[in-house]
Amino acid sequence: MYDHVIARRRVLLAGAAAGVALAAPALAQPAWPNRPIRMMVGFAPGGPTDVLSRMLAPGMAEILGVPVVVDNRPGANGNLAMDFVARSTDSHTLTLVNVGQVAINPHTYTTMPVDPLKDLVPVATAITGDLLLVAHPKLGVTTLTELIALLKANPGKFSYASTGSGGITHVVMELFKNATGIEIEAVHYRGAGPASQDMLAGTTHLIIDALPMYEQTVRDGRLKGIAVLSAQRSSILPDVPTMVESGFGDFVYPNWFGLLVPRGTPPAVIERLADANRRAQQSPQLRERLQDIGWVAAADTPEHFTSRIMHDYRVYREIVRAKNIRAD
Repeated sequence: MYDHVIARRRVLLAGAAAGVALAAPALAQPAWPNRPIRMMVGFAPGGPTDVLSRMLAPGMAEILGVPVVVDNRPGANGNLAMDFVARSTDSHTLTLVNVGQVAINPHTYTTMPVDPLKDLVPVATAITGDLLLVAHPKLGVTTLTELIALLKANPGKFSYASTGSGGITHVVMELFKNATGIEIEAVHYRGAGPASQDMLAGTTHLIIDALPMYEQTVRDGRLKGIAVLSAQRSSILPDVPTMVESGFGDFVYPNWFGLLVPRGTPPAVIERLADANRRAQQSPQLRERLQDIGWVAAADTPEHFTSRIMHDYRVYREIVRAKNIRAD
């Protein structure tokens, strides 16, 4: 009888020990996040992606309870930063990207170290803005109709600036040429600064670029804002009509920025990041700061951001193939 009781106790203790052993891995999983989060930016400090990341990071840090540190890794139109994030395995690294990095680069680069659609996972759109068609006053036009008439009457006489071959300012201008039937030569620069300098000097005559880049020069009359490439007018340049108002209802190309994480990031982490992005952008102070410089808080879901990426990916793939556009 005694031996039987002892044996039974051993079985029960062994079962209890096994239960603890099975539960131990779950109990040992550390909370997320448990250290600073790195937000990679594929461009140098001072550019739009960098500025917007530094505006967004503090709010996300407050919500997540750990620092969100912006880390600049410029090169190859943002490809180097995306590659770094894709190789990360610690669930504490993400990247803020612009539309060109994920919807244009895969088509304009012969080879890329990273495939944004396969190696990275969308978290959420973070911020959107407007692209603006700008003309030099020497052209003597004030409306889109006048501009198109001038360019059609003088094929090849004028030039447009882009901030780099294969970038969004190049690709969208080629879409504009297709939509209007104009002929105008491209002059490619290495960055927004040199392109804007030659626009102001009248060396080049047109550019499509981020509206905040040209807000002040349009306001003071040094350049002419012809049309905003959005469905609604800009709050900071309300006198400039949209392409829709100017008779091109389908010519809407938003300039967006969003968050991506490495493939394999746990779904719970993605949801936490999307929630932190959404809650951070509910801050009236952040919304006001963004509006003051021409950007809009645009938090959404991973599913919606995925749809946005895929739509733009297909649109830009078509024009890149048709025009045989290649990155620098």
